[in-house]
Formats: sequence, C-alpha cells, structure tokens
Amino acid sequence: GWGPCSRPPPPTRLVLTNASGLDIASLTDGDIIDLNRLGRYLDVRAETYGSVGSVVFQLDGQDFCSHKRCFENLPPYIMNGDNSEGLHGDWDWATLAGGAHTISAHACDRANGAPPCSEWLSVRVTVQR
Repeated sequence: GWGPCSRPPPPTRLVLTNASGLDIASLTDGDIIDLNRLGRYLDVRAETYGSVGSVVFQLDGQDFCSHKRCFENLPPYIMNGDNSEGLHGDWDWATLAGGAHTISAHACDRANGAPPCSEWLSVRVTVQR
C-alpha cells in the first residue's frame, strides 16, 4: 500500500469500452456518447497508478452498485465489472436519461472500497440516444 497515512493517487484516466472490453476512447469532459453510433452496451475502465486495493465508481454522485456490488477489487477496474478480472458487458446505457451525466472513480488502498482513498476523478459526458 501507500503507507498508514497516505492516500493512493486518483485513477489516471477513465476509458470507454464496448461490451467486449475493447477500448473506444479515453473519456474527457464534454464528450458526447452517441448510443446510435457506439451501441447501447458500454463499460468504463478506470486506469490506476501503482498498486491499489479497489476502485469505487459513481454515476451522477451516487455509488454505482451493479450486480449487488459498489466496488471492484481486481484489475482491470471496470464500472459494472464482475470483480474477478472481467466484465459483464450488460450495462445498457439506453436506460440512462439522455443528456449530461458525471462518471467518477476513486482508488482505495484496501479491498471493498476501504479507506484511505484518493480524490475522485470525474468526467462529465452527454449521452445521446
């Protein structure tokens, strides 16, 4: 870990992937996610610096808890991942309201989102349906 009082660094970037886990793009503020062009089933991978215990994701300021979990303990750290180095590929973005959404992630020193945790890395995107 990072020592008893230090926090891990925040994720370095958030990457949009398709349902097969192939990279589409690194997400930046203002990106438009066109579901007609990219498809409905997308995931987000948080890339981290160094060794971390877990990554917690939020959607619009609320913990993103899919498949009864709100964190990922194993890399790759995938929002809606399966917590064992893979992804479900079943996050249907068509269920999101069209318009602006904020996707956030932070890295934690220990498993299950246990602190200390980094600052949040957030990107604001617009979903087009």
